[in-house]
Amino acid sequence: PCMKGLGALTVSPEACAKEIYEQAPFAFEPGTTFAYNSYHLQVAGAMAAKAANTTVQGLLRRNLIDKAGMVRTRWLAGQNPLLAAAMVTTGDDYDRFLRSYLSYELLPQRFADEMERDYLSRPFASSVANGSSSSLIGVLGHYSMANYFECLNVSDHGAVLPTHFTSACLEAGIHMDAGLFGWYPLIDRANGTYMQIAQSTLVSSINDFTPTTAALKLRAMIKPLVDCALQNGRKENEDSTKILEFTRVDELEPYVRGHWRVVAQSERAGEREAEGKE
Repeated sequence: PCMKGLGALTVSPEACAKEIYEQAPFAFEPGTTFAYNSYHLQVAGAMAAKAANTTVQGLLRRNLIDKAGMVRTRWLAGQNPLLAAAMVTTGDDYDRFLRSYLSYELLPQRFADEMERDYLSRPFASSVANGSSSSLIGVLGHYSMANYFECLNVSDHGAVLPTHFTSACLEAGIHMDAGLFGWYPLIDRANGTYMQIAQSTLVSSINDFTPTTAALKLRAMIKPLVDCALQNGRKENEDSTKILEFTRVDELEPYVRGHWRVVAQSERAGEREAEGKE
């Protein structure tokens, strides 16, 4: 209850963490099973704020928003914000976050490495809790910490297909967090780059994945072009050539609702390399 309705306003983070500890359905031994939920972030946020002798909102402001130079970002609600889903931001602000995170300015590499581990492989979790969790990793890839270790299977005709996590996905080193409203940010560690598809589409329910599916299709079409542009064409491969041949604005339009923007940047270049608007 502390994570719903007026809980963000009336329940303290510490009280909410206690409620989660006492009431959440802990059905598995720690570290054995993956279950997609938000309990862990609420508990971690309360613990961090308590240890730092500040509020959760103050912690977010000092260690993320101000540090990354995000000027139009905030968490909705009050003292106990839903950390997994209540952030409001802009494409420009999230660009600042991605750049800062990629370059290890926001977070030291030793911490980022822990966040980017594949926690759905041994010696970590080896099973999945339920159908909804299985569906997510069956399309997006393995889960790390607050991000997915991307592994997609999108056909040439734009169909999003089930996938299995492979060694190629592990070696690619791409981490992303596809959002319910169609936002798609990613970090490409192998190439030292990042990009985001910035769009916001209202959904009918938390089970309406139409904007997310559209973002997956856009990512599959655009990422090879971004790679080619940021590398000045040096590594243009068969996939990017194929996409260059058929990608036109009129073919992207069915996947787009409202305004979208793709922003990509190379850590090495140090400045924005490519931007498109429709």
